[in-house]
Amino acid sequence: MPNILITNDDGIKSRGIIQLADELSKKFNVYVVAPHKQRSCMSHAIKFLHGVSYEKISDEPYPKYSLDGTPADCVMFALKVIFSDIKFDAVISGINDVLNIGTDYLYSGTVGAAQEGTMLKVKSIALSVNENKNTNYADIAKFVSDNFEKLIKHTSSEITLNINFPDVPFKD
Repeated sequence: MPNILITNDDGIKSRGIIQLADELSKKFNVYVVAPHKQRSCMSHAIKFLHGVSYEKISDEPYPKYSLDGTPADCVMFALKVIFSDIKFDAVISGINDVLNIGTDYLYSGTVGAAQEGTMLKVKSIALSVNENKNTNYADIAKFVSDNFEKLIKHTSSEITLNINFPDVPFKD
């Protein structure tokens, strides 16, 4: 069963990360490390000269940690420290609550976290949606779970996949 690290830039309590982790944990080994609070627009920043602290939130139904750092810090710290004994098959960042299209991806902590995974030679995907009253994170999470094998084929240790879902009901 594939090991998937899930992170984001919206924080450990965001709707997107909770729905994604809950859905993926039905079929995959899921591990979550995310910022303790909103860290949008952090791009690929890391707290290189400052230490980071982390807190274990839960082991059920999957290990979940909150980190006082950037989204890229979360990926680096998860792969190099917290879960250093686990070989990850993928890093998935999101589900972000705003789109990361055009030049916006340059500033995105969601994309930066996925790119950190790629730099560390783990296939990585960034997920975003333009949140509105119709946004159903559960539908997006189910789509990603059901299509994981197809999606991950579009990544490599040098290519990060950035997926943006439109702001329409998923059935449309």
